[in-house]
Amino acid sequence: MKAVWESVPPPTTGAVRVLDLQLAAFAGPLHAHDHIEFTWIKRGNGVRIVGETVEPFEAGDLVMVTPRVPHVWTSTGPADGPVSAAVVQLQIAPELRRLAEWHHDIDAVLSTASGWQLIGPGSCEVRRYFEQASAAKGLSQLAAALQLLEYWVARSHDVGACRTLGARAVVHTPNAARQRRVDALLHWVRERLATEITVNEAADVLHVSPASFPRAFKRLVGKPFTVYVNDLRVAQACVLLRQSDQPVARIAAVCGFSTLSHFNTQFKLRVRQTPRRYRLAASRAA
Repeated sequence: MKAVWESVPPPTTGAVRVLDLQLAAFAGPLHAHDHIEFTWIKRGNGVRIVGETVEPFEAGDLVMVTPRVPHVWTSTGPADGPVSAAVVQLQIAPELRRLAEWHHDIDAVLSTASGWQLIGPGSCEVRRYFEQASAAKGLSQLAAALQLLEYWVARSHDVGACRTLGARAVVHTPNAARQRRVDALLHWVRERLATEITVNEAADVLHVSPASFPRAFKRLVGKPFTVYVNDLRVAQACVLLRQSDQPVARIAAVCGFSTLSHFNTQFKLRVRQTPRRYRLAASRAA
């Protein structure tokens, strides 16, 4: 999967980078870098892409993204105010891996999945590590970042506390021209989910022929074009099912599905339940 390559500040700034994001909306490009990234969404909701997974997110989302995996959080729907997030990026130097304290479970967690999401109770403790990393400097900040890593690793075997976000889908530093074309295409798709999206139009955005587009898209993004589009549409539907009382048929149309039956099929394939059951479960959990 190809994405915009983010240049994280050089090693002279330290192994840890902490961001306190206060934004009008989450609207950055799909990107990747060499660091482990921990993200806590404090306010906001929308669609999250990590590797090959496309899912809705809301306030309280706690995710660790492993190195070189493309990822982005994108706001969707009408804005209800500014959004905010805490982000901690940790660079793993070879020297750290040689320490006796570095164990097999850490490498297993970093090498088997694109990311890990914390679920269930216990989020208060991990949020404290985010706050410590934000307030600290030097070795204290590094210690807080390593505590975040240890927290995720310790819970990776507990299906009630942590879930994977798909198998590893890494990128290498992309060609600049190809990087711009892919990002433009993915942005174009997100902006047109409610309308019919044709291969001819998509091929034109990517600057390839319609005949070669399916192979080119799968090579660059890691999955077939129709699968990617339906992933985004279902994720957007999840957001609307939780945030609004619109009829399911209306949500299906708004998200670009031509028929309710097709929407139900694609939704159940990805979410493992019907849209109505998903909405009911979300309302009970609220």
